[in-house]
Amino acid sequence: MEYAPENFPTTTSFFRNQPLLDALGDFVVGLLDVGISPDIHVFAESTGQETWSLLLDFERRSIANKINLAASDFLEENVATASRGFYKSVAGIPPDILANAIDRVNGGFQISSRFRDRVSHQCIDLRSTRLASPVHVALFNNALIHMPARDQEAALNNLRKSQEKLSGQGLLCIGGMLQEPLLPLLKQLGYRVSANTRQAEIFEAWSSQRRAWRPDNPLYWTLPPYDPGNPENFATLFVLD
Repeated sequence: MEYAPENFPTTTSFFRNQPLLDALGDFVVGLLDVGISPDIHVFAESTGQETWSLLLDFERRSIANKINLAASDFLEENVATASRGFYKSVAGIPPDILANAIDRVNGGFQISSRFRDRVSHQCIDLRSTRLASPVHVALFNNALIHMPARDQEAALNNLRKSQEKLSGQGLLCIGGMLQEPLLPLLKQLGYRVSANTRQAEIFEAWSSQRRAWRPDNPLYWTLPPYDPGNPENFATLFVLD
């Protein structure tokens, strides 16, 4: 089926990959230590749970107020849902965060306004949009897998342009897929696999999510076990040199 935003799945959840959040937090702390207040962008954020998970996890590490966080999706209705931050379920949010960052509202749950005000939500199609400012950390999880090769190339090329002046301080996160088909393009664009030691944990967490989301379609959603002998194909974190 030809890729189109209206066919893009909106399945997501809170705190679905804690090893990834840990790795991102460590990377951000490293930038803060050298005086950089990083710009972070969550692309294809769907209905926002990934964005809020990142911000709330960073709040737990006392670094949430030291970053600039933006998020976007292809669809206006997803952006509206993410901006509102209202959900019927908050499954996955740790109890300590639930008690301090979530309000009960109208039979559901809402991210507290003091956190909602910290995120800029936009409707962006990265295949055709070049960002106006650099992005130190770009999350593009569970999106590229649904695109044909030409759209993957267009999106990654536009992303590279937003990171090319950061002198090795730009991080790209691609989750939920094997990277083998993308590796030649990533290398051509100047990305290399990050040496982060959590790569295997992050990949396995994505694999577990796939099995939980779509047990009825394991051929599409289930990823193979991590192969330590071929780590590049299972990497999720990349640095632009």
